[in-house]
Amino acid sequence: MGRRDPVAIRLGTPSMPRQNEGLTMHTIVVTSGGILLLGFVRLAGNWLNIGALAATLVFIATWFAISLINLWIGVSHAGYSVEEEAPILGVVFGIPAVLALAIWWFRRS
Repeated sequence: MGRRDPVAIRLGTPSMPRQNEGLTMHTIVVTSGGILLLGFVRLAGNWLNIGALAATLVFIATWFAISLINLWIGVSHAGYSVEEEAPILGVVFGIPAVLALAIWWFRRS
């Protein structure tokens, strides 16, 4: 009986749970939370009459702080390294921040 290829063993069987499923779902949930926060901040900005640009900047600063806290939790409590969490930070922060800037850009008069 021959030896099995270790790569095929890791990638092969459907009964093996995928390692990144939880990480992917967490990233989707946190990014969705950022988009919901963006909506809330934009509505609050309209209600408080502070202007779209100010609301966008408040959102970006707040979301960056929340994203850094998410990175810190991933590194200190979940056991990931900063190198593993940095791309996740880019996605979690970047998607809502770019969306906020795009909304401001296309809605400005």
